[in-house]
Amino acid sequence: MCTSLVNYAIPLIRYRPGDVGVPMEELCSCGRTLPLLKIVEGRTDDFLVTSDGRIISAQIFSENYPFEDWEKEGIKQFRVIQERKGKITVEVAVRKEVFDEVRVLEKARKNLQEVFGQDTCIDFHIKEEIQKDPSGKIRIAISKVPVEWTTFKV
Repeated sequence: MCTSLVNYAIPLIRYRPGDVGVPMEELCSCGRTLPLLKIVEGRTDDFLVTSDGRIISAQIFSENYPFEDWEKEGIKQFRVIQERKGKITVEVAVRKEVFDEVRVLEKARKNLQEVFGQDTCIDFHIKEEIQKDPSGKIRIAISKVPVEWTTFKV
């Protein structure tokens, strides 16, 4: 989408269908009374659903989580894919000479189950490289589980 910030009356900022944001309670300082958007959290398929129905943003994976220090642990890239509620697949591209598979993956499994539920099945797929999306990016999380936003609480 395109944004023109040269328009002095009102800049047009567009989001794609499926983008998710958090509304603000405050009013705009310019005096307009239209609703404001605080933050764009991502797309609807960037949110994962826990076994008990909680909604988790893919932003949780932007730091080291679920790994302790993934670069030091020999992880080049990773992607979390949720095919269904209660099942998560983690694709992991590694540097084999440094990667301690048993220790690293068991700790990551424990971390993921603490958030997504002990009954969540976690599978790891070790790869040479993570395949890019058609957009040319490597998304860190993809969910194929429909999110029920009526139960979402900020």
